[in-house]
Amino acid sequence: MREASEDDGPLSGSNPALALTTGDQAALLDDSPDIVAVLDRDGVIVHSNTAATSLLTAGRAAGVVEALELVHPDDVESLRTLFSRCVEMGDSGNAASPLGLRARIRVADRWRWYDVIARSRRSPSAGVVFTGRDITAQVDAEALLAESEQRFRSLITSSTDAVLMVSVDGAVLYASPAGEEMLGGATSIGDLAAMMHPDDLEVVRSTFRAAREAPVGSQHEVVLRIPGDSGEWRWIESWIVNQLGVPGVDSLVIYGRDITASRRTEATLRSRVEADILVAGIAARLVEVGAEEIERAIEDSLAELGRFCGADRAWIFRLHPDHRRIDYTHEWCAEGIERAIDDLEGVPIEAIPGFAGWVGSPQVLLIGSVAGMGPELESERRILEAQSVKSLAAQSMFVQGELEGVIGLDAVTSETRWPEQVVWALEACASILGSALRRCDAETELAFSESRYRAMFDQAADGVRVLDADLRATYISPAVLRMTGYQDADLVEPGRRLLLVHPNDRAVVEEARVQLLARPGQTVTGSFRMMRPDGGWVHIEEVSTNLLHDPAVRGIVVNVRDVTERHRHETELVEQARRDPVTGLPNRLLFEELLDAALARSELTGSPLAVLSLDLDRFKLVNDSLGHHAGDQVLVEASDRVRSVTRGGDAVARFGGDEFALLCEPAAVEEASILAERLIGAFREPVDVDGQLVYTTATIGIAVSRPGISRGAFLREADAAREEAKAAGGNRASVFAGQLVDTARERLELEAGLRDALEAGGLLLHYQPIVDLVDGSVVGAEALVRWQHPERGLLLPGSFLDVAEQTGLIGAIGEWVIDSGVEQLATWQQKWGSRAPVLHLNASVRQLADRRVANRLARAVAARSVDIAGLCIEVTESILLAGHGPLAELASLQRLGARVALDDFGTGQSSLAHLRTLAVDTVKIDRSFVDGIAEAGTDAAIVTAIIDLAHSLGLDVVAEGVEEPAQAEALVGVGCRHAQGFLYSRAVSAAEFEALVEDRALR
Repeated sequence: MREASEDDGPLSGSNPALALTTGDQAALLDDSPDIVAVLDRDGVIVHSNTAATSLLTAGRAAGVVEALELVHPDDVESLRTLFSRCVEMGDSGNAASPLGLRARIRVADRWRWYDVIARSRRSPSAGVVFTGRDITAQVDAEALLAESEQRFRSLITSSTDAVLMVSVDGAVLYASPAGEEMLGGATSIGDLAAMMHPDDLEVVRSTFRAAREAPVGSQHEVVLRIPGDSGEWRWIESWIVNQLGVPGVDSLVIYGRDITASRRTEATLRSRVEADILVAGIAARLVEVGAEEIERAIEDSLAELGRFCGADRAWIFRLHPDHRRIDYTHEWCAEGIERAIDDLEGVPIEAIPGFAGWVGSPQVLLIGSVAGMGPELESERRILEAQSVKSLAAQSMFVQGELEGVIGLDAVTSETRWPEQVVWALEACASILGSALRRCDAETELAFSESRYRAMFDQAADGVRVLDADLRATYISPAVLRMTGYQDADLVEPGRRLLLVHPNDRAVVEEARVQLLARPGQTVTGSFRMMRPDGGWVHIEEVSTNLLHDPAVRGIVVNVRDVTERHRHETELVEQARRDPVTGLPNRLLFEELLDAALARSELTGSPLAVLSLDLDRFKLVNDSLGHHAGDQVLVEASDRVRSVTRGGDAVARFGGDEFALLCEPAAVEEASILAERLIGAFREPVDVDGQLVYTTATIGIAVSRPGISRGAFLREADAAREEAKAAGGNRASVFAGQLVDTARERLELEAGLRDALEAGGLLLHYQPIVDLVDGSVVGAEALVRWQHPERGLLLPGSFLDVAEQTGLIGAIGEWVIDSGVEQLATWQQKWGSRAPVLHLNASVRQLADRRVANRLARAVAARSVDIAGLCIEVTESILLAGHGPLAELASLQRLGARVALDDFGTGQSSLAHLRTLAVDTVKIDRSFVDGIAEAGTDAAIVTAIIDLAHSLGLDVVAEGVEEPAQAEALVGVGCRHAQGFLYSRAVSAAEFEALVEDRALR
């Protein structure tokens, strides 16, 4: 391109050869905001519209060279190339084909984006027409959209759940990494359907149609199966959300989660139940059949066992009386499998030397591959291969401790790995069929065989009922009669049984019956109260399985358990939520209920009330110097002394730490002051803690009720009076009065200082190690907040968290803890990688109720690229009484990948049953149980039970408050792997913690 000459005219189009036609003039649209300029084939600007002229004039551009100076340097060459291509196209006769690009042009000292279109022109006006439209706003919006989409993709791609966006016709518009893995190359729902399990196709299609036709935002759930990597079926739990027409989405959004593991667990449990039923059915048949039919019953039972186990043969060898040979006496073969019984009569023991050493052993013999048997079993391998056996399972049969023979299963068509339920069924049937065989030899064995079967149910603590299709009882075990106190006749008819159920529970029982009859093969669980003949109530838990379709049972099997004691224990745990676990006194929750009732009575009677707020002086020194065990002894003694001087109707409570409260009703100022003096006198004598005298005094605040005072104001006034007495040196009492405004001002100053600390970085985290009891390595850390006060030094949470709770700052502190903790964990993970310790962060019920913890944690983790599996959120048992919100937030945390720990387990509302349903990964045993673990007694038994249950549920266990080596040794002895406490370290700074990790030889 060249600059226009003076003869050409800078912008006027004075060259006659390039005079504009009428059509050209109309195209220029002088009034258009778009830029329009005409250049000849040599690059001379021969015409421009008003917008172009204004731009060139403002940029002082008289020609093309100067005009190009307005173009961003990175875009100049592209414009030159565009011009050259248009000229070439004009020369070749393709002048009607436009070309375009985006370029940046400087306008008013900033770069703006233009969509530039160039079109070639042929003679007599050969050249190029340029048009440009300002698209800066569009480009900015596209950049924002790209940034938003990137954040969205980051969240989606980091999720283990699959996310798909599907068009209305089933085409996959987007798939997250987990979604792509689930699709396995499919690009539409139709392709996925071709891979799907045939039994799931119709329900998936109907669900997809329903979601497509449903209102926007509606959610539809479906479970389906797709092939796995090794050929097995994977179970996928999916939700389809209709987002059609929603801007930016306009699709059906499908979320998928792999639930194969849980389905396998369910299948294993179901198979075990089926095995239990099979064994019970075989046992029942062999007990009830007459002596003349026992042989046929054994054959039928063997066939039933073989079919259940998926074997090709099921057989019995009986040991000859001389113990020198075995006889093949019973055989069942699947269809198409040749019999082997005729070839194996009287096999000498010496012919199978390898098996001879096993015969008589209680262990099951499992051979997955006959072809792979070693040379020491060469004789046995030849015999088995002659019978086409590829895999084998066998169990010795014992009757009254004597070896009766061997029962076994053959796989002929292909090798197999015998599953657990098959092994269990084989073991159980070996005993049952062994007894039946002995009965064949002598009629006297019948009584033993029958009693053995009956013992399975009659001596069990749990009971069994079998019902027919009309819900009439056809069998009731003695255990059911023992736990209910009734006779058989009282429990046969369903109507009679229902009348014995508590009226409030009858609807639940009726609903369970409806579900049970409507779902063949399914299990229904329920609990209710039943009246005993003496008028008392027994709490019953029933697990019912509809096996009416099963020819071996033809009934509904109901397992009955007396859970009265468990219910009582759970009730006690709920009551413990209203009691202090150390002193047994009412806690704040119960005290506030008592105070509310007292204030209501005071309003009616006009009688005054007094509240005394008491705390122990120098109690923190006791805890820090002698440990929490000593502190608890002081608290127990303090509670005894307080109760010893109060009146019979006064209420005493412990609020936490060393803070006690007393409610005196009725009581005026004089009476309350006299009681306060008695309380102060009660602490003149020291407390004996394991032979060491501990001196502590009491500081008391007194508040007296007035008409209309609220419970909160009443307690605050008592606390304010106590703070005044504390400020005066302690070991005294103070009555609330107007001058305590100064005290309130101090609390305001504390609040202001706490706000400044949040903004100026005055808060910090210390870390208490969690150690591996076996090798001493540091495997985790609990983060504890501290306040570096500019005047008072390092403050522990007890000095400021109450103010934070009252002022609403607790939420901001919690968010700071999350951000700071994740930042520290990022440093550790970068330093130690996968060996970095798990970081435990505490979350209050109030924080979880706000439903912002999961979102905050997700943002913090994403910002710092932290492996969220290294985070554990600790909650207390009070969450069980906090409603749905906090529990739902816990579930959200676990979906993110964070772990959840239940802190102080055993001191609050939790029960062992809650461990089965509550979404937690770790149980932290409260230090109150750990204190006594080194001594045989209740504490050791409780800790052992908690650890066993937690491990059976796949939960980790951490013991808190370990202060002595004997406690650590005892914990190892009962299977506890992790602990924390002063024995290992107090909470320390991050640098000190890292030194501890290195010193203890990190995993």
